[in-house]
Amino acid sequence: MTSLPNLDHLTPEQLRALAAQLMQRVESLDQAVETMGKKIHRDQTVIEKLTHEIAQLKRLKFAKRSEQLNPAQASLLEDLIDTDIAAIEAELQALQTPSTPAETRQNARLNGHEPYTYLKDVLTRLPTQRASDIAQLLPHRWQPV
Repeated sequence: MTSLPNLDHLTPEQLRALAAQLMQRVESLDQAVETMGKKIHRDQTVIEKLTHEIAQLKRLKFAKRSEQLNPAQASLLEDLIDTDIAAIEAELQALQTPSTPAETRQNARLNGHEPYTYLKDVLTRLPTQRASDIAQLLPHRWQPV
């Protein structure tokens, strides 16, 4: 930018012209900043897209080789999965509420408990049992006090 003249020696018209010229310059610089901001945003978006594409291509190129399990690992994984599925099924079955008192008594018998003792204890403890400990009252987990 050119050096400004001494403002003390300018006439009011010259000051108005200088102010108008400076305002135009500020406006053009604001537009340039806005344009550059849009370009930076657009470039950042392109960079993010390219980074994502590179990550996908790396996954396609290296995934099979680096994530491949040998037969022993696969066997262990299958055993773990089978064990987990069995545990989940057992827990789901235990959490299912019996629909009749007869089924409750039968569940108590199947778990080695005398039904009257089991029901009396559960009904006594139920009002004071914490919600997180309710599962302890199920026939397969119940322990007499």
